[in-house]
Amino acid sequence: MSCCTNTNTALFFSSIDEIPSKIWDSLQCSNNIYFDPNFLKSIEKNHSEILFSYIVLVDKNNSPTAFASIKIIDFHINAIKNELEFLKNIGRKLRVLPSKKPLKLLICGNSFVSGEHGVFIKKMKIKKPS
Repeated sequence: MSCCTNTNTALFFSSIDEIPSKIWDSLQCSNNIYFDPNFLKSIEKNHSEILFSYIVLVDKNNSPTAFASIKIIDFHINAIKNELEFLKNIGRKLRVLPSKKPLKLLICGNSFVSGEHGVFIKKMKIKKPS
């Protein structure tokens, strides 16, 4: 499922397999395990219940400059137990939380690794003015 088409500043992908190897080579992000295509592919392969999207930002020369890993996951309110159950009840009474449908959470990064963000920015050599 693709919600956006590619633009002159961003490329959108719904699977790791869709991203060409020349983009990975240009970004040089594979030395970080969380941005390695094999790692991302394994998460995608083993979690079919999650909607995965990937965004590659490009510069004016169409060269990749940044990468973002985005996931949409279902959060089931009924899973809330113990101390937080009163929040669930208040949310339902105020009709803020749905009773039957799960909430959709948009996550940029890895939903399984705490503290790891989902944006990689390529190290670029900036030419200083002379």
